[in-house]
Amino acid sequence: MDTIRKFLVDYIDKKGIKQAFIAKSTGMSTNAVSQVLTGKRKIQADEFLKICRAVDMSQETINELIHKLSDNNPDTIADKVIGK
Repeated sequence: MDTIRKFLVDYIDKKGIKQAFIAKSTGMSTNAVSQVLTGKRKIQADEFLKICRAVDMSQETINELIHKLSDNNPDTIADKVIGK
């Protein structure tokens, strides 16, 4: 899961998006967003998708990340997110 966190942090930093904006857009608390992005707690699949949508990440980029992480393992986040 750390790969997801790092990917999100890099993407958010490059776009210059503030955590407060993500919190407001996702309905998550600023504390929850901060904890996810700093690795203090694991990100849930639904939170991942909410954050991706909030930062206007393309579906293609989301799919690429999910498939990179899946490694053909049926127990990965990819299966939870794309419903395999």
